This record gives sequence, structure tokens and C-alpha cells, in this order.
Amino acid sequence: MRRQVLLISLLVFSLLFVGIISCTNRGNSSSTELRIGYIPIIDTLPLYVAVEKGYFAEQGLKVSVTPMNGGPMILEALGSGNLEIGFSNVVTLLVARSKGLQFQTVGAAVYETDASRAHALLVRDNSPINSPADLNGKRIAINAQHNIDQFVMNRYLEMNGLPYNAVSYYEVPHAQMEALLAKGEVDATISVEPYLTSALTGKGIKLLDYEYTKVFPTLLVASYIAPQEWLQKHGKEIQGFQEAMRKAREFVAQHESEARSLLPKYTRIDEGTAAKVRLPVFKDEVSSDQLQMINAELLHQKLIDHASAVEGALYGGDK
Repeated sequence: MRRQVLLISLLVFSLLFVGIISCTNRGNSSSTELRIGYIPIIDTLPLYVAVEKGYFAEQGLKVSVTPMNGGPMILEALGSGNLEIGFSNVVTLLVARSKGLQFQTVGAAVYETDASRAHALLVRDNSPINSPADLNGKRIAINAQHNIDQFVMNRYLEMNGLPYNAVSYYEVPHAQMEALLAKGEVDATISVEPYLTSALTGKGIKLLDYEYTKVFPTLLVASYIAPQEWLQKHGKEIQGFQEAMRKAREFVAQHESEARSLLPKYTRIDEGTAAKVRLPVFKDEVSSDQLQMINAELLHQKLIDHASAVEGALYGGDK
């Protein structure tokens, strides 16, 4: 993709609320309401658990969660006051901060490693694309323009001797990628769980590569973020959010099967697929070292023009 300033993507995404699943506060009339935007993928499994298990209500929080298509859309909703907290990939966060938009990460992070590969590059079984070099001139579906998928692909293309603009990107919701790939409307998809497992289940689609871990053996992918101005006034609410998400992460680790059973409700996959999908690594903290590494790579790719985006990005200081 062309090396271009990414602010445009943060401004032009319009809000598209495709439904709200509410978590009501169980008997606490004095609870604080939080509106949380999320992407309906495997990475937000702890959020589903926190809702269903009442962990937010235990912290005096009344929460409504809204599925959205990608990080840029969620950032716009945060900036316009339609959300208090949102799930976003770290590239979108750092690009926004490089443009002076004051968002901070509040933790509940997702990491991808060789042992927990939740993203992959897919093509049709009969596709002529059999190696990275074959991607030259092809059309690739991603869930949002100028996000972490594109960031990873830039590095992947470079490692395989191709320029960043060797491919064209098309914005497609995760749930629709499989159908468009099967129809030939795109040549490849950057898929994420749980849709990755579904796509590879006897549907004429094959794996080309695990591009994420091929270029970054360990990568901080995403976390929950909020506007800095709002955070300065709502420390108690954020502490409650963090505690609820910590309990949810522990629940996923200790009761994985039960946690997986929530995926059909929030991602609209079937129970069989939910039982087989790969989970990423869930952590409470956001690594400042990972943020620095990603920031440096963004500078290398000329997606940001100065190194200060990471400074102050962590709510409460470095972890």
C-alpha cells in the first residue's frame, strides 16, 4: 500500500452500530454506565466473559457493549463521545497519537505468538498464489484500512522482496471475508479467529502463511483504550474495568471450554467452530517495550513522522 499519512482513515470512518448487547447491573442502582466498543472476534473473548459473568456489575459498573468493524471506527466513536472505552489495535492507537489525538491504553491486552497464531493469510484452493512473491498485484481483504493488518503486511512484503504498494487492500468485515474470497472478489484475506478456523473447514480455501508470526514471533496486537481527558476524571471506573477484565482473563484460563461457549452469541459462529478456534495470549498489561518496537517500525514504514507517539500512551505509566 502507498506510504501515506493515516489520519484520513481516522476521520472518514462513520459510525455503524450493528447491535448492542447490554450487561445490566444486577441490583445496583448507583452503578456507573460505560459504553464499550468491540470487534466481534476471538481477541475480545474476555469482554464477553466479563459481561456474562457479571464481573462489571460486581465493580458497580453498568456496561453496554457495541460490536464495530475496526479500530479506526472505534476511535472515532470514542472521540465523539459515543463510547467511553473501546478495543483497538495498537497501530491505530499510535497513529492517532502521532496526530495529536490523546487516547491511552488501559490494558487487557492481546498478544500473538508462534504458539497462539490467531491470524493467517488465506487464498482459494485453486488460486495461483502459492508463495509471497505471487501476491504482487493482488487484492487483499482486511477489516479496516490502515490498521495492524496492513502494518504487518508491509513488513511481510518487504521481507519477501516486494514494495508496500505491491498489493491493493479492500475493507471487508471479518464475517464476510470468506464469502468474498470464495467468489473471487478478492485474491486473499487476512483472517482472524474465529473466522480463520471456519474458513479452513473444507470450503475450498487454503492457508498461504501465518504472516503475523512470520515477521513478529511475539506481537502486541490490541488493547482497550479511552480518551485521556475522560480517564483523568474516571480513575475509579477504570480500576473497576481493569479488575473485571482481570477476573475474566483468569476465567478464560481456568474454564476455557465454558468461555468458548460464549463465542456463538457474540461472533455468530457455530458451537463446533467455537470449540476448535485458537486463542491468542491474553494479558492484563500492555508492554511498553512492544509499543516502542511497533512505534519504531511505524517510523520505518513512514506511517508516522515522529517518535513521540508512544510517550504517554500507557494509562498509569509503563508496565
